[in-house]
Amino acid sequence: TGPNGRSCVSCDQNTYKPQNGSADCLNCPSDSQSPSASTSLTDCKCDPGYTGPDGGPCTACNPGTAKPGVGNASCSICPAGKYSEISAPTACNYCWWGKYGPKSNQSSKELCFQCPKQYTTSEPGSTSEANCTCIPGTTGPDGGNHCTCHDMM
Repeated sequence: TGPNGRSCVSCDQNTYKPQNGSADCLNCPSDSQSPSASTSLTDCKCDPGYTGPDGGPCTACNPGTAKPGVGNASCSICPAGKYSEISAPTACNYCWWGKYGPKSNQSSKELCFQCPKQYTTSEPGSTSEANCTCIPGTTGPDGGNHCTCHDMM
């Protein structure tokens, strides 16, 4: 853009200009972005955490879903063992050590269940109580409800 008959400058990031002339660059719709020198509204792509057509409008992903990249992709449901609690999440969080999340689309870490006493998980993101194993120094069935101390004799 620029005055007619003078030097032109590229439109900034997050703006576009579809026609020739001295008109100002236009802002992308909210929650979207474009590279510099964009020439079309459809160059404006939804931000991570938002979904919608190129050019907008962009809608925030719901808790229990996430969208990591820029563009018109749909929000993905968080798989079992993960959750997202906020609006417009860019990633799903793992249920932490010692917890498991048996359902997909979890919208709260409170939906990650605690393993029974003296049990933990071998990694975050466990999906079943069967993934709960006895803590070091104890023995018992995986996913069970009773670990006992090792006999040191």
